[in-house]
Amino acid sequence: GDMYELKDIRGLPNVLSIDPAYGKMRDKLSSKFAGLGLYKENGKIYTRSYFELEEPSDEEGIKRIRTELQRYGYTNLVIDGHWTGIINTFNKEMNAYGIVYADHLADMVETAQKEVSDLKVAIHPTHEPLIVQMRSIKKNEKGVPDKKSSRFDLGDCLLQGVWHFTGGKRVARKLKSPF
Repeated sequence: GDMYELKDIRGLPNVLSIDPAYGKMRDKLSSKFAGLGLYKENGKIYTRSYFELEEPSDEEGIKRIRTELQRYGYTNLVIDGHWTGIINTFNKEMNAYGIVYADHLADMVETAQKEVSDLKVAIHPTHEPLIVQMRSIKKNEKGVPDKKSSRFDLGDCLLQGVWHFTGGKRVARKLKSPF
């Protein structure tokens, strides 16, 4: 990743992206409860913070999200859309919403790949687990990350975060095209 200063992001567009763990299987592929904080400055998206938790209770997961929000000052929260309980916990106090992967995953992957290849995304070198996941993930026959072969929790957080900053515009353009 690029070296850059891990700065105070209050006042910059930012988002904390959360991918709660699925499943109870303990092996190298079992999901972790992951969080990745991102911000945008001068048209570029930067990673600011990350965490991974091993099978936390709902209370532990929510507590860790609160800690991140307070520590870094994130003002937006995006979560895998299955997790309505977590979304509802936060959406009264901030912009917290879910992304339903079934609706958007292929677009999310394509958007993130484009932003990364256009050098519009910077991953801090200290955010190594994310770098490892990005390098090791393969696509399946549907063109989306193959999570049977490697973990991608922080990668999913990155997809959601990039989508948060870019996705709305792309969707709006698509809707206009038939007319």
